[in-house]
Amino acid sequence: MKTSGNFYNNDRILSAKAITPSATINATTKLNKASLYVGTTGNVKAIMSTTLGGLTTALAVTSNGLTYITANGVATISDDASAASGLTVNTSIPVPTTNAIVAGSGYTVSAFTVTGGSGTGLSGTIDSVNAGAITGFTILQGGLGYKVGDVLTIVSGDGISGVISLSSAPNSVMTVTVAVAGTGYKAGETVSLAGGDGLAVLTITSVNNTPIASQAVEFIGVQAGTYLPVVVDYVLPATATAAGSLLATY
Repeated sequence: MKTSGNFYNNDRILSAKAITPSATINATTKLNKASLYVGTTGNVKAIMSTTLGGLTTALAVTSNGLTYITANGVATISDDASAASGLTVNTSIPVPTTNAIVAGSGYTVSAFTVTGGSGTGLSGTIDSVNAGAITGFTILQGGLGYKVGDVLTIVSGDGISGVISLSSAPNSVMTVTVAVAGTGYKAGETVSLAGGDGLAVLTITSVNNTPIASQAVEFIGVQAGTYLPVVVDYVLPATATAAGSLLATY
């Protein structure tokens, strides 16, 4: 962000130290609420003391939703009225395993659903057949409410009598990890997961509040002998025509 405006003089300096802009953002470069004096005219790029990183470091699944699949870089939608953005996650959603299949007849390579059992929503693809008998299949959606031992009939086209039984029933329980941390998030905030039925909800459990470079503001044409109009924690290299002889004052 770039800005310009009125700058003020600070007549209550107790201490001051010369600083060199740095692209490093950590405890060693933090200025801890400094008023920044500009000795020679130019641009100043700074991160204000009120800016928090809000980078998501951990989250938990509050609601699983349905019809999600294992994927990387899944977008999220903030459920709070905040400026938070950019969080993506990797999802892992196990599907049921099965015992031996009754191959049936009349099937083709195609998508399938099922009937029977204790749950709903299980589906997948028939990957190979031999004279209409199923020889290979993949479960893509594990559904909800199934139990180990459920016997399910495969429904696809004109196929009949294809049957599987479940040896596990994870029921779409999702695990998630952070792919891209985003910015501006708070612990306890919830986000919705894009895709699926839109009903999966994640709760952010921890954040890193060290800001990042993209949250800096660049002040253009700051005049020599003036102060920035904000209190700052970090000063980064300006993109062009950098101001000089910078002092952090307190």
